[in-house]
Amino acid sequence: MSNKQNVRFLDVPIDEWTEMRQSGTGCTARVIPHGNSMWPLIRSDKDMAEITSVYRELKPGDIVVFKRSDGQAVMHRIYRISGDEIQTLGDNCDKPDAPIKRTDVIGIATRIHRGLISFDPNRTAELADKIRLFTKEIRKIRKKLKNGMISE
Repeated sequence: MSNKQNVRFLDVPIDEWTEMRQSGTGCTARVIPHGNSMWPLIRSDKDMAEITSVYRELKPGDIVVFKRSDGQAVMHRIYRISGDEIQTLGDNCDKPDAPIKRTDVIGIATRIHRGLISFDPNRTAELADKIRLFTKEIRKIRKKLKNGMISE
């Protein structure tokens, strides 16, 4: 595991950073995540995430970056760890992702920047279940609105 000291920031797209990490180039990058799977903690195309090489033991609740088999870079929260397998889940998702190996994790989110506010996303892990329940209820209400079951 690498040391987190002497950080050099690199502003690149997340896919480019994952390619650099896999080729052995280690640095912290600031990326703007795209997609709503981590909403409301991380807002698509608005918030900025700092990601770095994994520098400590991973635990449930950590937000990690890995590449799916189709090559897509994903930033999701660790849901479960069992031996060498990790299962992740986006805060705005109902079902966990397919299990990955610990070695598939290529980065960990260390800060989220929202305007002038910055916070450690891994300290919000205890809120993840509450966030998931909240977003599930919002999706139910949106569906009812769309189907005309309730009016605005």
